[in-house]
Formats: sequence, C-alpha cells, structure tokens
Amino acid sequence: MRFARRAGGFTLIEILVALAIFAIMAVMSYRALAVLLDSRAQLNSETEKWRNCAIFFTRVESDLQSLLNRSVRSADDLVAAPLSVNPDNLAESTLSLTRAGYAQAEGSLLAPQRVGYRLRDGRVEMLLWSHLDAAPRATPQVFPALPNVSDFKVRLLDARANWQTRWPVVDNQTGSSAKEVAPALVEMSVTLKSGETITRLFAMRNAL
Repeated sequence: MRFARRAGGFTLIEILVALAIFAIMAVMSYRALAVLLDSRAQLNSETEKWRNCAIFFTRVESDLQSLLNRSVRSADDLVAAPLSVNPDNLAESTLSLTRAGYAQAEGSLLAPQRVGYRLRDGRVEMLLWSHLDAAPRATPQVFPALPNVSDFKVRLLDARANWQTRWPVVDNQTGSSAKEVAPALVEMSVTLKSGETITRLFAMRNAL
C-alpha cells in the first residue's frame, strides 16, 4: 500500500483564518490604544484647565490683598477710585484697583501699579498700566489671564452686609459716589466654556 505524502505548510483556509484573527486583535488593540490616548489627552486638558483657574484666582487674591488707598486719573482725565467694580465704562475693565508694587527677587518692591481684569473674546484679560495717572491716549498692556471663559462677574459685600454690583457705591438720590468704605468681601464668579462655574470669596484686609 502506498501512502500519499502530504507537503508541509498551511492551507489557504488556515492562512485566511489566521489573518482574520490577527486583524481582529489589531483592531481591538488600536481601539484600546485610542481610548488610552484620548483619556490621557482629556486628563491633561482637565489638569491644565484647573491649573489655569488656580493661578488666576491666586493672582487676583494677591492684587486684592495689596490694595492701596490711591485714586488714579485715567487717560480720559477722569478720577477712578482705588477699587472700581463694574464702572460705566466697561471698556476699561470689570475690576480695576491700585495695588502695591510687585516684589522683586532681591526683596525690594516695584512702584505701585494699576491693574484690571475684563472679559474679552472668550477669555479674561489682565490690564496693566505703566503709571498710576495715565497720560492722554495712554493704553494699558494686555495679558491673557484665563482662557475659555463665557462669563465673568464681580460683586462686593459692603460694611452693612449688602451685596453691591458696583463700587464705589453710588447714591441713588444724589447720583454721586457715597462715602467710600472698604468692602468686607469680594466675590468673583467665572463660568468656563465647558460649563463649570467657579466662585471665590476674597476677604479684604485694607480699609479705604
């Protein structure tokens, strides 16, 4: 009896099955890797978002705690209070104040500065004036302070425990600014484009 000798190797069906299994495993591996990369990118984005918020509120707190009782004259020759919130001219800033100079590396302080914050083009901007009393047609330097913001609000709690949306408080009868009293608290609310609203309260130490 003669036995037919079978040539070694794989049949076409076995090769096709192996390729199909390999393709399925490759697709599953790709999807798992894509999910991992997406999760990593989302985590980095969330980390950066909350880091930016923390830095922003820390900067605002530093400015408020360094508040000086020094009125300034704007480029339009108008006198602005040491602390101004929601003025008639919102083109300047929603919040502006006179603060002590920033500390330098050697320990000395820079000259007092006027700083402000406003919402513009989907981000909160920091305004920095080179001098307290601005020259005619002088414009502040503008720096991005917090990106991806849809709403930016500031209000204050006065000495009588009343919330004020403007500062200095305006007397409704006379139309002039009432006697300046330092607010007890400054409340700042920021609504991000991603939907979160962050509210911070800052206790004021300085009396005006």
